Amino acid sequence: MGKVELYTRLLKTFIRSTKKDKEALVKAIDEKDLDTYRIHSHGIKSASRSMGAHSISDSAEKLESACKNEDWAYINSHHDAFMFELEELLHTLVEFFKEDE
Repeated sequence: MGKVELYTRLLKTFIRSTKKDKEALVKAIDEKDLDTYRIHSHGIKSASRSMGAHSISDSAEKLESACKNEDWAYINSHHDAFMFELEELLHTLVEFFKEDE
């Protein structure tokens, strides 16, 4: 397997796992579940950093830190913008792979 094929596989895995993390974040914020929110923001932070999506990774890191500090004010005020940014990235990647088929 070449580098391009490997990176393509990694991106497709990123899409699948990040969609699941995104759904978990929505549920966690609705249920006021800091541990779940922290776990999934950590996952997004790590995965997006490894894919080169540093802005999303930085945002996820700040949300993860807010969870550790039980800072609901920060989480509530940044959650929607983070979800929008994350959805834009996922949409772009999904569309890219549709065009590639």
